Amino acid sequence: LRKLYCLELEKKKQRYCIIMSHSKIEQEIDKCTDEKNTKDDWNQIYECVDLINASRRQKDVLKILLRKLRNRNPHVSMQALTLLDSCVANCGHEFHRELCSKSFCSDAKNILNNKSINPQVLQRFAYLLRKWSQMDEIRKDSSLGLLSDLVSDLRAMGFTFDYENKTSGNLEAAVSKSKSSAASGGVGSSGGGRSGSASQKDSSAAALSKEDEDLAKAIALSLQEQQQQQQRSASPRLGGGASGGGGGGAGGLYPNMMPAADARQARTC
Repeated sequence: LRKLYCLELEKKKQRYCIIMSHSKIEQEIDKCTDEKNTKDDWNQIYECVDLINASRRQKDVLKILLRKLRNRNPHVSMQALTLLDSCVANCGHEFHRELCSKSFCSDAKNILNNKSINPQVLQRFAYLLRKWSQMDEIRKDSSLGLLSDLVSDLRAMGFTFDYENKTSGNLEAAVSKSKSSAASGGVGSSGGGRSGSASQKDSSAAALSKEDEDLAKAIALSLQEQQQQQQRSASPRLGGGASGGGGGGAGGLYPNMMPAADARQARTC
């Protein structure tokens, strides 16, 4: 009886550890993808990767990260892609097996067909899928062929996988523009004056691609909403009026996003 009791107690401990491990992983992922992050914290990212490796809960991690990709804030989605890229680089065969599973590939295709998600997020996701499919660890393993099949399907659907070459150098400009747009009181504000408007259009055309414009607008909208929420919480008697300036340090909520090349950092776990 004592032996049976000890076995049952050990099972309960294991179940408890699994629950706590899942909760801890989700908390760490939330930290890495928080919309208030001002930059990618690689120490935090690697701590999260180590925790994922130790937990062996790769399938749950992928579900959480795919959920983050559907977030209406493109900054959260971009951070989720950075973390996912680091996991693919550092978490080994077990993670690759889940990445190339039928379940993940099906979910990934559904996300890429979701027109409500920011176009630049989708473009970077497609780019990363192709990059992962070309890794030796995946390309040379016949059991991981579903990811290559997915990339072929995406190519047939019209995806070009040119995210890095086309847009990574302009992400900082996109975020900077979103901050200036929010500070001026609107995403589409012309700033007054025919010559000023023409000058702004010329500089935007030189600095940003169409995808960067879309991302800048999405970030600016999210930034405005947060500024209004902060004003309402700070001055409830004013009825939440969003008059001009206000927002103080809210500009720091949206970082200069790290280019996709930095997300390819790898180390031995």
